Amino acid sequence: MTPSVRKLDWDSNFFGFATAQASCSSGSPEEIRQIVSWCEENSIRCLYLLVDAAASSTVRAAELEGGHLADIRITLARPAEPGTAQPVEIRVATGEDVSALKRIAAVSHTDSRFYHDPGFPRELCDNLYETWIERSVTSDFAQIVFVAEVRSKAAGYISCHVDSRGARIGLLAVDKKARGQGIARGLVQHALSYFASHSCSQIEVVTQGRNLDAQRLYLKAGFIPKSVELWYHKWFGLEDRSS
Repeated sequence: MTPSVRKLDWDSNFFGFATAQASCSSGSPEEIRQIVSWCEENSIRCLYLLVDAAASSTVRAAELEGGHLADIRITLARPAEPGTAQPVEIRVATGEDVSALKRIAAVSHTDSRFYHDPGFPRELCDNLYETWIERSVTSDFAQIVFVAEVRSKAAGYISCHVDSRGARIGLLAVDKKARGQGIARGLVQHALSYFASHSCSQIEVVTQGRNLDAQRLYLKAGFIPKSVELWYHKWFGLEDRSS
């Protein structure tokens, strides 16, 4: 078994077909070939391959093996220092917020790679983020989720994670009807204060290369780019899903 590739049980069950993930910071063409062979031997339908954007030989190998570019993954980081208070009403999310947050989630994450790969049905992509925010509030997907309110109604959310991988922002979204009021900025600043109060040294956040609004938001909040990686999707046993 190739150690750098693993089957994703949760994704496989959710989408209804076998998926796997591999990361290659500087993998050789032969290593990419081994990953692809492992997927073929294990009846994988879709491989998510994460490649360092600066590793040109690995990028070429991923493309030669039939991977298509699904996303540009940008990781940003900043020191964990208290945020600046914003004129936004923010509180901890509870189970009573789930329905409202799911409605926001279903239409707010369309810059993600799944929406830009026709192999993933649009309705399942919507449901993916509905499930993600629900589990972030009700289980262990996140340490805490904060909700912004406008006129006593949930208008946005941000999830915060602190674990062995460090401190990071997960999902962030604002209801379309409430945008332009500084809610996203307020949620980010509130999250910064949360991380600082939990003795974190650095905070990371990941966004998409196509999501310019998110990049601007985080840069204004003091984050700086840390790494740029490329997500390739390779489909097996199907015609090319990139068209």
